[in-house]
Amino acid sequence: MSGGSDLAEGVRLHQAGRLGEAEAIYRKTLAAEPEHPEALHLLGVIAHQVGRTDQAIQLIGRALSRMPFMPDAHNHLGSALKAQGKLSAAVASFRRALEFVPTHVPSLDNLGSALLRMGDAAGAEAMHRKALAVQPDNPTVLNNLANAVLTQGRHEEAVGLFRRALALKPDFGEILGNLGNALMALGRWAEARATLARGVELRPKDWSAWNNYGNALQAQGLHPEALAAFRKSLEIRPQNAEAHSNVIFTLDLMAEVSGEAALAERKAWAARHGARVPRLPPPANEPSPERRLRVGYVSADFRTHSASRIFGPVLRHHDPKNVEIACYSGVTAPDAETADLRARAALWRDTAGLDDDALARQIRADGIDILVDLSGHSGGNRLLAFARKPAPVQVTAWGHALGTGLAEMDAIFLDATVAPPAHEGHFVERVVRLPALMTCELPQDAPDVAPPPLLARGAPSFGVFNRASKITPRALALWGEIVAARPGARLVLKDGAFDDAEHRARVLAALGAKGVAAERVVFLGGSPRREHLAALAAVDILLDPLPHGGGISALDALWMGVPSVTLLGARVQGRGVASFLGLLGLETLIARDERSYVSAALAAVEDAASLAALRRNLRARLAATPLGDPKLYVPAVEAAYRALWRRWCEAQARRA
Repeated sequence: MSGGSDLAEGVRLHQAGRLGEAEAIYRKTLAAEPEHPEALHLLGVIAHQVGRTDQAIQLIGRALSRMPFMPDAHNHLGSALKAQGKLSAAVASFRRALEFVPTHVPSLDNLGSALLRMGDAAGAEAMHRKALAVQPDNPTVLNNLANAVLTQGRHEEAVGLFRRALALKPDFGEILGNLGNALMALGRWAEARATLARGVELRPKDWSAWNNYGNALQAQGLHPEALAAFRKSLEIRPQNAEAHSNVIFTLDLMAEVSGEAALAERKAWAARHGARVPRLPPPANEPSPERRLRVGYVSADFRTHSASRIFGPVLRHHDPKNVEIACYSGVTAPDAETADLRARAALWRDTAGLDDDALARQIRADGIDILVDLSGHSGGNRLLAFARKPAPVQVTAWGHALGTGLAEMDAIFLDATVAPPAHEGHFVERVVRLPALMTCELPQDAPDVAPPPLLARGAPSFGVFNRASKITPRALALWGEIVAARPGARLVLKDGAFDDAEHRARVLAALGAKGVAAERVVFLGGSPRREHLAALAAVDILLDPLPHGGGISALDALWMGVPSVTLLGARVQGRGVASFLGLLGLETLIARDERSYVSAALAAVEDAASLAALRRNLRARLAATPLGDPKLYVPAVEAAYRALWRRWCEAQARRA
């Protein structure tokens, strides 16, 4: 064989997965004709398939320089660029392919996927629908269209599309993973878990299948099982920082994990992932200690989300004379909250399409003085950009500030209750204490405060309004003791996870073991925010989970006149509500051990009249603290930024 017949045989072998033999034929063709466009292109495709993306880009680029009219080559070049995180260049390549063949399905589909990663879910949907119009039964296109629809919050529609794709290709493991995620978003937990378990069966060596399965287990409070799934994911792909962050996130929910163990895992994350990335050269920021500071905030949650209710007030109340705000947003489905926060920023960059290196270089180019992480190890974090040290001063705060493990993170913002001096050894970062753990713009459209139900019922109603993933076996055992100790007492549990019958049954079994009959337990599912707040009228006292207590959920309850009883934990995540209660002068609701946690809860509902009086004035008390008034809190944040900046400037002066 020779010439075209050689290439045809190479393509046949290539399609059969016999890459080595195909590569040999392509190289033989190039030996005879060094600039043969199709041979260069196909050799580049193999290079991409085996992970040599730099070589793939070079080879396909050479092919296109010889023969530009090759839509497949433009598509494959875009795929290689996308794999490197060069999404703008990838989009240009896909669009170039479509200039030649507007109905080229692989390019339409890949263009849609790239646009989704760049945060343009609507644009992605449009491209996938064009591809689907050409090939209505293409399971890959259906899967990618469903992802774009899911990102826009149309969960039921996404489930339908995923199911169509699965009907065409029942063993398509990636679709099972995506379908499971969509079912979780709908609160169909048992179905989601079964779907993701099937994905693990089909793809036992796929890190993402195990990672998705772990997310479903964690959301239902099955922490040991979730941890095992995440560790399996990490075992398959040791360099995957996302799976390792999920290990850390899960450990933070487990009672048996000490502060020392949590720190050790964070340091292991930093050593495995952070230490392998290249640090940028020293910054050239002007070391003037009193000038206006350029503060950059990094988050995937500049949207309607509990985290944005904590950091949003900080952005909204900065003094523009002191701080110029830049936001690096990983949001892929912007909403009204996104638009409002964007309006507050002097600089806004959509970063969903940037890899960590490109993001770090952009931050450096923007001249950011203080860079603030708002995610910690939660989903969508960009800690590997922080590991490159793009800004002179780097801080982790608010969104999930439990410590990162990164030596490149200079400070963590907490308060004296959450991080007393004896706990400083739990952090790599320098602890900076503010007058409160956080601030919050409290809902002015909330329903009026209702009287405690104890007055009408004659028996107490305890409540837990936290996400179900925080409910541990030990917490359930203590809550069972509390409810069982008062005749007629009931427990009201509210979270979307309780829409699932299997989850309710598991909770009822644990409470039943403590003598609490099922009729004394009220389950409430997910609801819009105002309805969520109104549901607090059915509760006398909230029971803070342990070891990971509440945050926004506890502040919302306080605003509705409902205090929490909390156990002062040994780690940050178990001390937040104690911080809130201390600022409000409600120290009697802070327990130091499990026995006093039970007794404090019972004592709190002894006197209905006192409880009613507290309920009536709690809103005003909260609004008078830095917790409820950002104008009292944000100046302390700016003072902390200034102190950190002066310290950096002094260090530069010593080096000069």
